[in-house]
Amino acid sequence: MSFGSVSIVGAGPVSCGIAIAVARVGVPVTLVRAHRGDGTLALERIDRRLGWEVDAGHLDEPERAVVRARIDFAHDLGAVRGSDLVLESSAGPARGRRATLATIEGHLSGGAVLAVNVEAHHLPELAEVLRRKDQFVGMRFFHPATHTRLVELGLLADTAPGVVAACRAFCGWLAMTPVERTETAARIGYREYLTGTA
Repeated sequence: MSFGSVSIVGAGPVSCGIAIAVARVGVPVTLVRAHRGDGTLALERIDRRLGWEVDAGHLDEPERAVVRARIDFAHDLGAVRGSDLVLESSAGPARGRRATLATIEGHLSGGAVLAVNVEAHHLPELAEVLRRKDQFVGMRFFHPATHTRLVELGLLADTAPGVVAACRAFCGWLAMTPVERTETAARIGYREYLTGTA
């Protein structure tokens, strides 16, 4: 199992940073707005952050154009159909996010992985509405994903070994280190990761 195409549901600053991190390694990514609204702001965020990358010397102008061309935008959750990995990264209370996850799952192909950008201890509550818990994981990115190199990989007891292996490989492709956490793990922050006390 590998991820050749990615959709990110959510259009806030965190989602935009993840989209750029994914596009930089050559993977096409679709940014999908979770709720109604204009996508102009999300695209402005993408362009602004890419501009910062050029100003900082992390990308040159031709590279910026290539990365930008890999990022698409959609308003309809049906756009996740065909993606190998869908990461729900919207904001809001658990009830609303469960509804979004259930809708996303209804559009996924049989082999696709559904991930959510939350701490591992939130996974059981969010998974309550899902039929395929074996293909559900947490992938908590720290902001900005373009410059932080750790990902909390949250696992349910039901998560399939092949899904875990694919997510580990994907993090490696992004030049990020996956730190695996189970659904019963206590809450920790980025500082604990950095100091090795997690």
